[in-house]
Amino acid sequence: AAMHEALCGCDCTVVPLERTTGSGQGVFPFKVFEYLVAATHVIAPELAPIREINLSFALRWDGSPEGLVDQLRKAEKNYVREREPRDFAVAQIVKQYSIPAVETAFGRLLEEARTSVCAAPAQ
Repeated sequence: AAMHEALCGCDCTVVPLERTTGSGQGVFPFKVFEYLVAATHVIAPELAPIREINLSFALRWDGSPEGLVDQLRKAEKNYVREREPRDFAVAQIVKQYSIPAVETAFGRLLEEARTSVCAAPAQ
């Protein structure tokens, strides 16, 4: 609960710059989702597309201290202007990745698996 409160108290969150050297490495998208749902402005390195969720409003930075300061200044100016696309992204995240949404998706997968196993001919 303390971590949640601390995150929700932030105006801006920063995703650290990580060098991606291969498939499956880089920024974990759920961290970005947590930052957005907490209503913070996100400053991040280039983010890979995360399904159909538009994150183009997140400010990009090069990992340098100077670059971070520059993006923090921009975040302060852009926060209100970018509220609509940010709110839309949050709605999409909740729709697709909330506990009820994931529960429904897993329920469908389990039902499909059960149906295909039950329908398979006995050997």
